[in-house]
Amino acid sequence: SNIHKVTKIYQAMLSSNITLNIIIYTTLIKAYAKAKDLNKALEIYNTMLNDKNVKPNIVIHNAMLDACVECRDPKKMTEIYEQIKALALSNEANPLPDLITYSTVIKGYARAKDMDSVFKIYQFLQGQEKEFVLDEVIYNSILDGCVKTEKYEKALEVYRDMQSHNVKGSNVTYSILVKLYTNQGENEKAFTLLDEMRKNGVKPGIIVYTCLIQSSFKSKNYKRALALFETLKSEGLQ
Repeated sequence: SNIHKVTKIYQAMLSSNITLNIIIYTTLIKAYAKAKDLNKALEIYNTMLNDKNVKPNIVIHNAMLDACVECRDPKKMTEIYEQIKALALSNEANPLPDLITYSTVIKGYARAKDMDSVFKIYQFLQGQEKEFVLDEVIYNSILDGCVKTEKYEKALEVYRDMQSHNVKGSNVTYSILVKLYTNQGENEKAFTLLDEMRKNGVKPGIIVYTCLIQSSFKSKNYKRALALFETLKSEGLQ
């Protein structure tokens, strides 16, 4: 996380006329994304695009998209996403978007609460099942976006789709579902998720327990909240 040192080494490479490769460019973009410096990440990305010694791959495009997501700039993310698609269509030598591309863009739109764009990509992927197998990460991003935008019925529809495709949920999935039921005032349904997790071989983690404790406080069921806290401690999840 020492972005100052990263910059110093990068500048030393440039001053020494060391040829950069795709791995170095990608690493730099990820570093500046972590530092929430989108302008510097874009500077590196554009330098890479103009570097005739480097052939861009989908990994570096995805890194730049993720930088836009982490820096919460959905407009720039969309611009780069559309550029990637246009380049792929114009020349088959250019890399095609992969599942990580779509997953990253879905996460970005979900964070921006642009669920129309999320579902547009989701529907596209559903029609490309032979080429793309949706994973838990994509479903979680969509579910989280639905909960944050109060599209509860849509969230349940997505979760049913997740189940029908035998995609196993994680603690993250179930914590989102707990929030969904809690926000709807269906606290008992939220607690049935503990049984569902155990049935599916998923050990409840601190995230799920914390969400359920918050749900208990919200419904003023302090006895249940205390019991959950004791269970959490007994399972060594503090």
